[in-house]
Amino acid sequence: MTFTKELAGKTEYVNKWLEILSSKGEGYHSKIFDCANYSIKAGGKRIRPILAIAVCEMLGGNAEQVIPFACAIEFIHTYS
Repeated sequence: MTFTKELAGKTEYVNKWLEILSSKGEGYHSKIFDCANYSIKAGGKRIRPILAIAVCEMLGGNAEQVIPFACAIEFIHTYS
């Protein structure tokens, strides 16, 4: 597998999990959640969570073990 294909696959994987983990607001405060989710869905390279996954795999783990933390890094980066 080439680096480009692996990067694209990991980016897709991270994007899927960001969607799953995104907060969904209800009621009068749903607009705030809509705005925050708009920012996270704007896309990007997702290099921070991909690096977290790569380090975990390098140390013998798998992506499922680190994906919540990897996504938290991306949420913090995006929302700051």
